[in-house]
Amino acid sequence: MGDIHLAHLPLQILRDNFPATWALMLSGPSFAVIHDPRACFTSALIQRLQEFKGYGATDIHPEDLQREAIEVVNRLDTRDAFVDLEYINFMRQSDHVDLDDHRVVTAVFPIERLDALWSRLGETFGLNDQTTAGAGANLASHGRLRGVDCRLASTYRGVVPEPARQRIFVLSKRVGPLGGVSNAFASLSFGEDVERFIKTFYAKDMEIHRAALAEWGP
Repeated sequence: MGDIHLAHLPLQILRDNFPATWALMLSGPSFAVIHDPRACFTSALIQRLQEFKGYGATDIHPEDLQREAIEVVNRLDTRDAFVDLEYINFMRQSDHVDLDDHRVVTAVFPIERLDALWSRLGETFGLNDQTTAGAGANLASHGRLRGVDCRLASTYRGVVPEPARQRIFVLSKRVGPLGGVSNAFASLSFGEDVERFIKTFYAKDMEIHRAALAEWGP
């Protein structure tokens, strides 16, 4: 597989190469958080520029993202499933949710509704309504993981691996008016070819995100 990021392995790689981890995942409830695919693509571009090109957050300009988008699309357009370290953040989110056209995870939540995820964690692990309601209110109003009852936070740490918690935290900060640098480029056009690629390559992600919003509400 070459250089990989263990926090971003798709389900197929887990099944085929890490049978113990795969069996553990299938043995209990599992939850996925999905982001708007186009916003996720923009966020991944920013992360790539910072991690692999040496950019600081204030160094990134629209033309940098547009140029990087073309380079990334030229690379991804010839690939399907992949785990290349430098491109791992551009993976389809659906590859972490479905496998062989079958839904593997127990439930999927949109990043906009982390409060719903919090409530489900409470229901699944037997926490009372008052505890989860307080946590949900904090998540709904701030769109991020903070101000959470210690009992629920402890459960969250116990059932969600550290890499996944970090990813959820980063994504949650990019939602809403306090979303940071990625929101500053939310309306940036990448050009006809790149926009077409996003709609095609991430079509299943868009479908899953729409379904999650319909199920849990925006």
